[in-house]
Amino acid sequence: MSETITTRRKSKRESKILSIDNTILNFIPLRFDLIDKLCATLEQTCLGEPDLFSEDFNVAECRPLWYQYTEEIDLIEFSDVEHTIIAGSLLLYLDEQPTPLIPYEMFEPTSGDDDKEMLATIEQIPEEVRAIFSRLLQLFQSIINHSETNKFTPERLGRIVGPYLIKAKASQVDVERTSQLIARILRNAAESIAILSVEKRILGDPPPLHENDWNILLADSKTLTCQENEVIFEERSSISNMYRITSGKIRMEKRQIDVEILCPFQTFGEECLLDSFTHSYSSAVVHETPTMVQVISKSAIQTSTAKNPELFMKFTWNLAYKLGKMLEGLPTAQKEWSQKRKKKRIAALKDKRSSTVLTSPLGGFSGTNLSDLSIEGKRMSFVPRRKPSMTVTPAQKASPTTKENAKEYQAKLNNRSGKLVIFPTYFAHTSKLLGLEKKKIFHFKKLSIIMMDKDVILVHHRKKKDVVKFKFPSYNEAKEVHLKLIEFFEVSKANGLADEEVDIDENENSPLKNTAEANQPHQNGSGVEEDWPIILLGGSTNHFQKDQIILQEGERLQKLYQIIRGSARVEITFAGEQYPKVVDRIYTDDTFGELSFLLGHGATATVIADEDDVEIYEIKQDYLKRLFKSQPALAGRFYKYLAKILESRLRLREEKFLAESDQQDFEASIHDSEEFWQLFLNDETVPNQVVDVNNYEKGLMDKEILANFNLELGCDGVSMDSLKHFDIIHRESDFRYFKDILHQKPHSTYMCIDKDLGPVIISVEDSHYLQSKNLKALVRYAQFNERIVVPYQKKKKFIPEAGSGLIDGQEFCPKLANAKLIKLDESLQAEIDEELLEFEEKSIINTYKFGVLYCKDSQFNEDEMYCNEQGSEAFDQFLNLLGNRVVLNRFQYFRGGLDVKTNTTGKNSVYTEFKNYRVMFHVSTLLPFTPGDPQQVERKRHLGNDIVVIIFKEGSHSINPAKFRTHFTQIWIVVEPIFTSSGETMYKVNIANKKGVGLYPPPLPSPPIFSDGATFRNFLLSKLINSERAAMVGEEFRPTMTRTRKTILSNLVTRFLPKQKKSLISWGSSFILPAKTNKKTLE
Repeated sequence: MSETITTRRKSKRESKILSIDNTILNFIPLRFDLIDKLCATLEQTCLGEPDLFSEDFNVAECRPLWYQYTEEIDLIEFSDVEHTIIAGSLLLYLDEQPTPLIPYEMFEPTSGDDDKEMLATIEQIPEEVRAIFSRLLQLFQSIINHSETNKFTPERLGRIVGPYLIKAKASQVDVERTSQLIARILRNAAESIAILSVEKRILGDPPPLHENDWNILLADSKTLTCQENEVIFEERSSISNMYRITSGKIRMEKRQIDVEILCPFQTFGEECLLDSFTHSYSSAVVHETPTMVQVISKSAIQTSTAKNPELFMKFTWNLAYKLGKMLEGLPTAQKEWSQKRKKKRIAALKDKRSSTVLTSPLGGFSGTNLSDLSIEGKRMSFVPRRKPSMTVTPAQKASPTTKENAKEYQAKLNNRSGKLVIFPTYFAHTSKLLGLEKKKIFHFKKLSIIMMDKDVILVHHRKKKDVVKFKFPSYNEAKEVHLKLIEFFEVSKANGLADEEVDIDENENSPLKNTAEANQPHQNGSGVEEDWPIILLGGSTNHFQKDQIILQEGERLQKLYQIIRGSARVEITFAGEQYPKVVDRIYTDDTFGELSFLLGHGATATVIADEDDVEIYEIKQDYLKRLFKSQPALAGRFYKYLAKILESRLRLREEKFLAESDQQDFEASIHDSEEFWQLFLNDETVPNQVVDVNNYEKGLMDKEILANFNLELGCDGVSMDSLKHFDIIHRESDFRYFKDILHQKPHSTYMCIDKDLGPVIISVEDSHYLQSKNLKALVRYAQFNERIVVPYQKKKKFIPEAGSGLIDGQEFCPKLANAKLIKLDESLQAEIDEELLEFEEKSIINTYKFGVLYCKDSQFNEDEMYCNEQGSEAFDQFLNLLGNRVVLNRFQYFRGGLDVKTNTTGKNSVYTEFKNYRVMFHVSTLLPFTPGDPQQVERKRHLGNDIVVIIFKEGSHSINPAKFRTHFTQIWIVVEPIFTSSGETMYKVNIANKKGVGLYPPPLPSPPIFSDGATFRNFLLSKLINSERAAMVGEEFRPTMTRTRKTILSNLVTRFLPKQKKSLISWGSSFILPAKTNKKTLE
């Protein structure tokens, strides 16, 4: 054995300098990816071979393969190489290193038989080789597991590989001692691998900022002395300073709920250094008096770090690390925040109930909608902030050059994967590799020939005389692109469009580029153009086939990944679950692995290729460590780039979480309001607010109206203060449940036409993608929608392709117990989704039009009222309370059927927005007056088609709107002004609801007189919207709405069912019918 080692040492000295492809190599550096590929190849092909490793392998035969280790890993081929040569080249690769993989001196002090002492020594193995040594032990452990066939025991394998793994720095090598040591390690391979996988990582934790560093950063700072509860900055506000606490404490709040308490020498607000930072996540509030805070401006940080690249690297590294830790702990932080808010809401709800005059106990609330089943205990009475809708002008919509209308094609330009986008005058190829973005623009006027060869398109430049090749994934896609290019190419030549000056081929979008700083080597800006080519030298490209694992959950490899082409799914195995669940999908240009790269923890999820030939770029951490050590300014810019990615991801997840929380509160507030209304109706101590002919007292309307209307004159049990507890009814119907909840996740569609229920279409989550124990579904009947939240049962049988839970129709949806539902094919899912999204959008009503009729003193019939050309000063004051007077010409918001182009319906009207609803009023005196027409048909055409009409009545006489000639109006609200001696105006209100319209909040207080304008406006607008909503589900309109819904749903079912052949299932049963169905079954 000693002779073999001596021979090997001599061979090494003789070939100390090798010439390979004109490159002088002293040695080939150790690369984990290469070691991993060598080990994986041996594991897949030859674990049972008895000659796998040999003490006297042929070095000359192994050397050619060793030469290939200078190539990219995906270029090295092992398919035709014998396993003995692969194994020998692995040992040669380890032996040629200038320093030992594991120094023998580490183990020299340990005793011969103490395994605990040996394992403790393994824990001290240098970080840069821990992953490599662990991977080699995994290979050797697999070989020993096949010892029955290959005869490799720990002792035999230790004698062969020991001298290559553990070597002494001195010339003398104790071969026997080394072999015994490796044999002991192999006998304890599992424990050794576990120790090596502990959080020891190549990059390690960022170095802390020392006092000298802070002295530099705080040179131009200012000191603030703050008092308790003083706000330093508000949540979602824009900040441009970093803060460091000198004494006292700062409380970080989110939605007025404590998130964190910061103590002296902690910092906050350092995200302001990032260009992508837009607003603060929390409010910063002083927690105790006095508190002193040092304020450092963004410009001061940039100036300080520009002169000190080491400080810049430490600052940005710590910032990226902090953001990574925040992102890692986000689920736990969000859970704690939700629990705190839940307690706060329960306390607020108790206070609300105790403050009201109502004394009835809280009754049960039955039903299966979302507010009953999924958000118990999460109630809050505020309306969420909604995102403004994006308005697209007709010019933008028609423009063929907008990015929204341009289709993207996957294409390679000079073997660089990217996207090709075609516009009428040019086409562009863009590619991105981490922070390096390149764009190449080709103007049709500058091209001479565009031709196609199989899946390649060749473009000839007229002046440069060069040929550019675009390679596409398939022939069909190349053909489609070629036809489009030829079309625009011919049009461009015919139209003679002007040439552009130059082609663009630069990194204009690179996060590391800043031309003003290009010549400043230690500048701390976004970076310089040369950074990324240097950084990317440490990376490589790999290809993965469908369902092949790219990154394994728990894997401790500090790498950065980017999808160059294709897509992948992200899976997580949650605690207590047997199988992983898909939680996300990532696509071309998306990056992943940043957290494990920075923090060194195991990967938090498994990433799996979702299609064939997914191209992944990965960058090595060991290369970056060496690079950053020599170029700290470049390291600082790289960590700033990483911090931007993490900050953006953190912000998006926070916004998504808050939006979901707001939606829960939104639906909970609906539940609270409806519960409060039901409590009010069931309270026996409150007199009935609806009067009949026997107890009618004089009001604003004649007694005769009671023949066809229910009259509200006021209820003694209602105070003005209690009105604020009543909200808009049926608000859950305003939420786009399918679009915002189900459509965002993997889901399936089931449908049928039932003899009793009519058409039924169900959208249901795929349960194997769920993170929670609940399965959400939306059932669409002809009459209404029903939202269902079902705890899925693991032990029950599966719904086909819907995952691991069976919806129990008997318990949660008894109407569907006997319905025969057919699951649509996945190929039809996108098409049906478009139809269902449109159906949902049309079902949501957030715009209203109400009539306002002016009635002078002593006017009794409608013709007299419609003939009033102008209103009084009191009427104008009432209109100002309702909303804003707007000019109709070119009015851009909800117009309520009024002409906004030619003034045929008047020049002005009254418009308002209330609780995210848009309201247009048809005011009789603002509509055109037609001389000689006693009925004023043009005015009546608008007010007569309004479901709710306000009559502003002056004088003390009573009127009877029941005599008005209209079959459409269901609710009349009569308002009478009352003038006080002090000059103030109060309003008395009576309401008449056509029989068949149910009760709706808010109730009319007693006496029905409002003195506060804001309270009256809030009451009146709420009453207007709720009255129309109640009328739409009343006896008059409900049949019409049901017929319309039934027609639409029936058309969808009859359109889509014949397109596919899928299994027929019984929704309420636990069995599945055969997949083959005949025409009679479908009918």
